Amino acid sequence: MKSRPPLRGLQFDLKYPEDLLIETSLSVSTPDTRCGLDERSTRLAWSELVLGPVLGAGTVGTVYAARWRGQPVAVKMLHPTLCADPLIRARFRREMEILSRLNHPHIVRYFGGGEREGQLFYAMEIMAWGNLRQLIQRHGRLHWQEVASVGCQIAAALQHAHNHGIVHRDVKPSNIFLQENGAVKLGDFGIARDVHAADLTGPGITVGTHGYMAPEQIRGSSRLTGQADLYSLGCVLFELLTGHPPFEAPDLDRVLEMHLRKDPPALTDAVGEAAVVSCPSELAELIHHMLAKQPSERPFNARAVQGRLVRLLCESAASTAISGAVSVQPTADNPGMQRLAQRIATQTRPDVSWPKLALLAAVAVAIILLVRWMSQ
Repeated sequence: MKSRPPLRGLQFDLKYPEDLLIETSLSVSTPDTRCGLDERSTRLAWSELVLGPVLGAGTVGTVYAARWRGQPVAVKMLHPTLCADPLIRARFRREMEILSRLNHPHIVRYFGGGEREGQLFYAMEIMAWGNLRQLIQRHGRLHWQEVASVGCQIAAALQHAHNHGIVHRDVKPSNIFLQENGAVKLGDFGIARDVHAADLTGPGITVGTHGYMAPEQIRGSSRLTGQADLYSLGCVLFELLTGHPPFEAPDLDRVLEMHLRKDPPALTDAVGEAAVVSCPSELAELIHHMLAKQPSERPFNARAVQGRLVRLLCESAASTAISGAVSVQPTADNPGMQRLAQRIATQTRPDVSWPKLALLAAVAVAIILLVRWMSQ
C-alpha cells in the first residue's frame, strides 16, 4: 500500500440562558470522588493576582484581564450577587474542578482558583485573538481546509474531555478561541457535565445554546452521550463552511423544532453550486453524519471525527505538495492553519500588554478621584 505523507414544552435554566452526555462512545477515567477542589493542584492565592480591566461579563461571572506570576491571565469571578446562591456556587466550583482535570493543547489552560471574602474566582489562559464567532462575522465563511483544521483540533480537545468523563454541552463558535498561528482552543466549560458526579441540572431542564443543541439535549435527556458534543461540532463546521448555522428561524421554538425533526440542508444548496468545488464531498458527508438525529447514527467518538478530517487534509496535501511533510498539528506546514493564521493576521490584535492595562487602570482611578473632588 502506498504510504501517505504524515500530517504534521421545554424548560430552560434561566441562570444560564444563552447556554444549553456520553454512553457507548465515552471512554472514562477512574471515577473522581472528590467533593470539592483538589487544593494541592488548583489552589491560587488572591494576593498573587493583580487585576486589570473587565474583558467581558455574563449572567454568572465577570472576566478580568490580570497578571499572575509575571504573565498575563484572564480571571473569572462569580458575580457578588450570586455568591450566596448554593446552586450557583456549586456549579462554579464544578467548573473549576472540571478545568483542573483537563490538560490539552486545544483546551484553554486553567491555572487555579480560590475564594476571596466569599467570592469564587479562577485564573485561566488569556485568549487575545478573539473567537470563531468574531472571525466569521468579519470574514464570512471559511475555506474548507480551515474548517477541517478547526474540526480536527476541537475533536481532539473533545476526545480528551470525554476520556476524563467530561461533556462540554456548549460547543459553539464563540467558545472556540483563536491563536495567532491558526490554532484554536475550546473554552467555557461553565455548563459542562461530569458523568462521575451528581448532575446539577434538574431533570428535564434543557441548558445550552439553541443553534447548536443535539435533539436529545433539547429533550433534556439525563443520559446524553459524547455524540451530543459531536452534533454541536457538526453545527459549527456547517456554519464555518456556509456562514450560517444549519437551522435558522425567527423564533427559538422553531429552531428547536428543526433540530428535532428537520433534516439539515445539503451543503451543496447551503454553500451554493458555484462554491461547492471547494468543499470535498467527504467533508460534506462527515458533517451530515455528525448531524444525524439519532446519537447512534453519528460517528462513534470524537477520535473518529478527527481521523476522517486528518485523512482529508492528508489527501489534499498529497495532491498539492511538491515535497516535504504537511501537518494537521499547529505548525506552519498545515495549509488549513496557514489560511486561518493569515485571516487572523489581518485583524487588529487586542492589546492586552500589561503597560497598557496599567495605564487604563490609572486613568480610571484618576477619573474617579476627580469626580469625587469636584463633588465635595
